Amino acid sequence: MADSTRLFIAQVERLSQSAQQTAWQESVTRLAESFWDEFLSIPRHSVSLPFPEDARLKRVAEALSATPADPRGQQEWADMAGMSLRSFVRHFTIDTGMQFSVWRQRLRILGSGLIL
Repeated sequence: MADSTRLFIAQVERLSQSAQQTAWQESVTRLAESFWDEFLSIPRHSVSLPFPEDARLKRVAEALSATPADPRGQQEWADMAGMSLRSFVRHFTIDTGMQFSVWRQRLRILGSGLIL
């Protein structure tokens, strides 16, 4: 993994933790500005998300890709896939290499620029 990608992922994680704070601090503003600088410098292919191969999981990923801000919870996505929550989470992680919650967060950050 390229150094810039590791930096980008670290910034995403830090910003997502900072979003839970009630007050937006100056240091978070600087981090957000640095995040966008990094995001724009990374080659497009390195910020794409792995898309699941399993047809049931792919149905969920396509629905979320169409509307990244969809507020449904994991149980509702598992229902859409016709799986138990436990199976959904396990299979999604195996199929994409990342937890569903992390995948969804990255999708939201990438927005409409997702490369499938």
